[in-house]
Amino acid sequence: MSAVSVGEEAAASRFPAAPGPDRTGPWLGAARAACAVALALAVGFGIFIGALSSLPQGRAQAGLERRFASELAVGAAPVNQPVASGAPVALLEIPAIGVRQVVVEGTRPAQLTSGPGHLPVSALPGQEGVGIVFGRRTAYGGPFADLGRLGRGAEIRSTTGQGTVRYRVVRVRTASAADGNALTAAGNALLLVTSDPVGRATRRLIVEARPVGTVEAAGRPATTGVTAADLGLSGDTGALPALLVALELLVLVIAAVLLVRRRLGGTVAWLLGLPLLLAGTWLVFEQAALLLPATL
Repeated sequence: MSAVSVGEEAAASRFPAAPGPDRTGPWLGAARAACAVALALAVGFGIFIGALSSLPQGRAQAGLERRFASELAVGAAPVNQPVASGAPVALLEIPAIGVRQVVVEGTRPAQLTSGPGHLPVSALPGQEGVGIVFGRRTAYGGPFADLGRLGRGAEIRSTTGQGTVRYRVVRVRTASAADGNALTAAGNALLLVTSDPVGRATRRLIVEARPVGTVEAAGRPATTGVTAADLGLSGDTGALPALLVALELLVLVIAAVLLVRRRLGGTVAWLLGLPLLLAGTWLVFEQAALLLPATL
């Protein structure tokens, strides 16, 4: 080995070659940012479902109660099918668990964001036959959160355009999603249905109540069919396109905030972008909630 080679090796050991450009840096940073955003959205969605969703539900109930009271006053409350989806059809009161909710027409996830929903193919509450009302147990105020606490003999009151009918609870039971007879009863009855267990929707919790005294004559029945989305234990896949649009809008808002931050600074970016970010995130959460079981 020549003296020159030895010298070169010694110099290389003392002065290692400079590392090449790190091509993974930008991608790694983007991946970390994406994971952080996804985690924040997941945590935020849990908070939305468990707490914040009660805010729009409360506003909706206030408006529904005013509307239903005015319809009762002029004799315009519905007593026959068809009834417009989301329209108020009854005032449901359960004193033992502090429930006072306006029941809307329809049991899909979108309708149950406003309050308990009446299954259109069943009798209206207070009428002859079996009336079925679905309600959420956790999300959007969880109006049926304490349904399982009801005991035999507990009173339920239903007020419709035909008057007020009192019911007494005769049994509280759970049923599997595959039980085809879970939503049936003999004679005149009111079934209140939610998901079971709390925070999941693998089974149904059903309160069966019988009228005290007479009920009103049955109105004109519904002619529409029932799908899985109407039965409380599945979400509405029809909300997927709206969810994708909401996500695209949120991504555009995030990109715009980052661009403003680069050009005008972080303070200006947050002042301008924070309201848009909150609105976009809320819209995403509302659409994603419709993919969850209606009675969750």
